Amino acid sequence: MRTNDVVDGRYRIGEEIGNGGVATVWSAHDLHEDRPVAIKVLHPEAELLRHWIDPAHRRTDQRQLRKRFEREGKVLAELSHPGIPELYGQGVYEGRPYLVMRRIDGLSLNDFQVKYSPLPVGAAVVIATEVIDALCCAHRAGIVHRDLKPLNIVLDWNGRAHVIDFGIALPMHPGATRYTARGSSPRSMGYTAPEQLRGERITPRTDLYAIGCVGYELFVGQPPFVPGVLGVDQQHLRVPAPSALGRPGVPDELALMIDRLLAKDPDDRPAGAEELLPVLRAHLPRPGDPAPLPRLHPDPTARYREADGAQVSGPPTRGAARPARRALGRHRRRSWLGQQALDRMLESARRELLDQGPGPRCAELAAALGDIREQCGALSPPAARAKLICADAADAADGEGHEPGLADRLYGELATELTGTADARLHTVLLCARLGLAARQATGDSLDAGFDQWELVVREVAALPDPAPELLGRCRDLGVALTELGRGREAERVLGLLSPAEK
Repeated sequence: MRTNDVVDGRYRIGEEIGNGGVATVWSAHDLHEDRPVAIKVLHPEAELLRHWIDPAHRRTDQRQLRKRFEREGKVLAELSHPGIPELYGQGVYEGRPYLVMRRIDGLSLNDFQVKYSPLPVGAAVVIATEVIDALCCAHRAGIVHRDLKPLNIVLDWNGRAHVIDFGIALPMHPGATRYTARGSSPRSMGYTAPEQLRGERITPRTDLYAIGCVGYELFVGQPPFVPGVLGVDQQHLRVPAPSALGRPGVPDELALMIDRLLAKDPDDRPAGAEELLPVLRAHLPRPGDPAPLPRLHPDPTARYREADGAQVSGPPTRGAARPARRALGRHRRRSWLGQQALDRMLESARRELLDQGPGPRCAELAAALGDIREQCGALSPPAARAKLICADAADAADGEGHEPGLADRLYGELATELTGTADARLHTVLLCARLGLAARQATGDSLDAGFDQWELVVREVAALPDPAPELLGRCRDLGVALTELGRGREAERVLGLLSPAEK
């Protein structure tokens, strides 16, 4: 095909927008319906022979590829979902079969992640929800996609996710033919379930494994397996998938869901894609929520956040910013923070507190504390660390500019919330909070209670295999303060429990 060709007197060809192993995709305009379309055309036989077809079986392989291409059209014709391209028609042009479908203008999830990874959690939730909703439609129709990956997920300029390329989709009805050319494997490296790699039975749970790989990449910022001593395929077959649990910014409920999806045994994965939707929908952005940071274009969260239903449209324009729309119905929260922005906020507040005492950076963190806990989870390491810094700032200000008893309340909440945690990072925050309470008791009117609480914490710290330097420093500093308060001999005895280098 060439630009400005008119196929079958109806479709005026535009520019090439995609080129895969067996077909090329062109933008086009439907002259009869006056609408944009995409046309997918099977490669010429010479090109297929060079890349796909065994010369010894030219006719058989060519026929198989044509049958698979025709089946893609039948699959699309059976599916009706806003997240799956609608089939408009099909035919043959100069001896080559073609499919005409709804054109989706936007960019692939792969390109989107290159620009914005790690994604704000709200955007990741929206994309995962919409992809899985489309997948549910395919599975209800008895169709397994078999090739889910970021390149086969497209975000249109409104931020809606679409699942594309059903070229190797497999109908599950009895007797469905497996059209597999010799020397080829109907899959894509990096997102393939173990049973698919082994050539075993394909089921909808095969797609769930691929969704687990895509979901891990959405929320964590990298695929579960990358090339190393073992190839990626061998890792999918033999190496347990890394857990998403405990990753910064990933709510525990979503992390556990991803871990189940990445089970090697299909029977250990969820029974169906429908099970995933309630978990994801509980974390979707709500009307009145602010735009994520960094600003995204397209913004998957916009349709969920904007109460008046406004949508982003059209490709991005350099230098142009879309005006903010006023939210209706409830108070607008702060912007969702990307992991890097959150790390910077925590570090700048901590550094300000150490260098000059509480100031605007600490005040900014305090204002965002509720949003951080909602975004990351109240018991996540970032939220716990943010609350500890806010408690330290309130303590350093000695009530000036803060509500009375704020430091005691924040330290106390941390001590209660984190008791029994198995996470080493949260345990460090817990012990720091208990030291904060001990210091406030000792410097208030409860010197004995403060000393006893400090001694208990020091004993716990001394039993840790590798206590954090921050924790050792806080134990030492409070010991010095207790010495100045007249408990020097006893304080020296307690500090002796720590290693000599940390006294």
